[in-house]
Amino acid sequence: MIGRLGGLLCVWDPTVFSLLSLHKDPSSMQVTGFIKGCSVHVNVLNIHARQKPVEKGDLWNRILSQRDAVYGLWVLIGDFNVVRTVKERKNSKFKPNCARDFNSFIYNAELCEYDLKGSKVTYIVDGERGKKFSKIDKIVVCKEFQNKFFSSWLNRQDFQNIVVTALESFSRDGPPDVILIQKLKWIRGALKSWRDDIRTKEGEDELKAREELEELEHVMEDGDLSDEEEWVRLECQKKLRFLEDCKAKDLRQRARIKWAMEGDDNTAFFHGMVNNRKTSNAIQGLFINDVWINSPNKVKKAVFDYFRTIFKEDMVERPAVFEGGD
Repeated sequence: MIGRLGGLLCVWDPTVFSLLSLHKDPSSMQVTGFIKGCSVHVNVLNIHARQKPVEKGDLWNRILSQRDAVYGLWVLIGDFNVVRTVKERKNSKFKPNCARDFNSFIYNAELCEYDLKGSKVTYIVDGERGKKFSKIDKIVVCKEFQNKFFSSWLNRQDFQNIVVTALESFSRDGPPDVILIQKLKWIRGALKSWRDDIRTKEGEDELKAREELEELEHVMEDGDLSDEEEWVRLECQKKLRFLEDCKAKDLRQRARIKWAMEGDDNTAFFHGMVNNRKTSNAIQGLFINDVWINSPNKVKKAVFDYFRTIFKEDMVERPAVFEGGD
């Protein structure tokens, strides 16, 4: 990296991810490999975008080219040095052109953004009028990545039983469409109640597993563990990994639902995309007799005269057609 940026660091667990290749440039580091166990080919791009809009635009175009040329799922993570909406900045200048270009890049690359937990902003700096807040660190993934890893609910042993029991206990009268809506609402209520119970129970299990693991780690500091204690330690670690995996899947599913509900909404961004396309297709002006003319009326007349000349017939008089009898 150049200047104050320092550098980019990529760290992974070799028991989960196997590295195939590594590529670097001044603004990003691409790690390509596959996830062990499911052989999913993944490209992870660690980003630290530059400040200048031109340099950002070059980076977006470069990523789009890589996205089309390189096989596998894509995960983009890091400091994009740009926000998507006005709400992602406070006490600092919002640049609509940069936001529009970045949103266009997200749209064209068919990427989905994951919500970050904790603070709503990721960058804080002191300014002349107080602290400036921005959300410039993001995690965006391709739709294929999001579709690959679904909600953890389907892996629960009692999930199907909850749905079946809810259906068997449902009874309503009325029009078919109304019954269908009420039936889905009934199943949703049963699943929400079941989910709350699961979260409470798993929260208690997680706390207990961490406490047992912490106690065993203190024992390890003074000596070796017995076979039984070693088995308990491995089981605690296994349970914690399972719970963390469930949480990660649920977060991905919520992000997917949010994209489905809001990604194609009639927001200012999509109106902007439509208007940009209209602008790019519009005729802003014409060279008429080597003179640039941008007056709408003169441009319309020039276009009209041009096409009238093309489609004008040279034959002034047509042969007459007469209907006669036998």
